[in-house]
Parts: sequence; C-alpha cells; structure tokens
Amino acid sequence: DRTAARATTSHLATTWTPAAETTVEVSASHHEDTSHFPGGLTNATVERDRRNPGSFNGFFQDTISTVGATLTRRLGEAWTLVGHLDARRWESDSTTTSTFANLSQSRSGGLRVAHEWQRPSVSATTVVGLELYEDKATTGTRGAALSESNRDGGAAFIEETLKLFERWILTAGFRYDRSDYEEALTFPTFEGTLLFNGRSPKVGVTYLVNDRASVYASW
Repeated sequence: DRTAARATTSHLATTWTPAAETTVEVSASHHEDTSHFPGGLTNATVERDRRNPGSFNGFFQDTISTVGATLTRRLGEAWTLVGHLDARRWESDSTTTSTFANLSQSRSGGLRVAHEWQRPSVSATTVVGLELYEDKATTGTRGAALSESNRDGGAAFIEETLKLFERWILTAGFRYDRSDYEEALTFPTFEGTLLFNGRSPKVGVTYLVNDRASVYASW
C-alpha cells in the first residue's frame, strides 16, 4: 500500500503595448492535482485496513483553470487608470466511501484610479477603486441532491498615502464590502438568502529611521 500524488501546472502570460502609456496584460493557467491512497496515510491505518476485508481507499482530483486581463493606462503625469477582468473554474472529485464533487465558477472585475502629486517636502498618492464579483458553486454527492451556493457582491475603497520630509509616511483608508448569498443547501439543510456588509477603516504611520530601519504603527 502506498500514497501517490501528481500535480501539473501550465501558465501562459503576455504583455501588449498598443499605444504610448498603455499596457495590456493577459494570462491563463491550468492546474491539475491528483492523489490516491489505496491503504491509508499512516503505517497504522495501512496495517488496520490491510486486515479489514473492506479496505478503505481514496482518490482525489482537482482541476483549476483561470484567465485574466489587466489594462493599465497612464493619463498625464499624475493619473493612472487600471482595470481588470478575471474568470476562474474549479472542479474537484473525491472518491472515498462515497463520490463527492465540487464545481465552482467565479467572475470578477475592477477599476482603480490613482492620483499622485509632489511638492518639495511633501508627496501624496490617492487611490480609489471599485470591484464586482460573482461566484457560483455546486457541491454534493454525485447521484444525489446537490447543494447550490451563489454569491454576488462588490466593494469600494479609497486610500490616501502622505509622505512628509522623506521620513514620515501617513496612511488612511476605508473599504466597504457587500455580498448577497442565495443558498440551497442539502447538508445542513438550508434554503434562503443572506446579506453580508463589511466596513474596514485603516490608519497607519511609519517613521523611516534610516535606509535599513523603520518604525510603524497601524490600526
């Protein structure tokens, strides 16, 4: 009896510059992970299952595929615009005493705008962004009723970074998240909708002692 595992990953990425101050990055990846343990994971379980006529065995397989694109556009000396789109598909199967499957698909996109300005002893960067996402998951035992879980949501955020006299860095920000869930679960049994709201403030200060050391505090 032995345990075996195999994983393979393929990744492709390219960058295109269609115009001055504009960059497009595209990437795609595919990952497969397979593992099998015919007798168990430890010597004790191997010996126990060898003596048991109904010896336990397991097989797991994960397949994950992702694709994404990012557009970066520099607008003059002070403004930068970044937009992205991503998609992901995750499919897994496990066979032990039953056959369990999971299929998850997600899509997301976002837009971020940054503004920078600088004076002789002061510089500042402001970042404002918006994110949207959608997740759909199906899980359960193949051949039986499956659980459905869907999520739609988004987030908005702002962050300000101020650097003073080449020594002090002050940071303040705020992020708001909202997610709407639509659930139809078989175990535990539940059918209905859920709402999540998250508010995340942020404040920080950093003092640059020298080129090698700094002191910071954050909340």
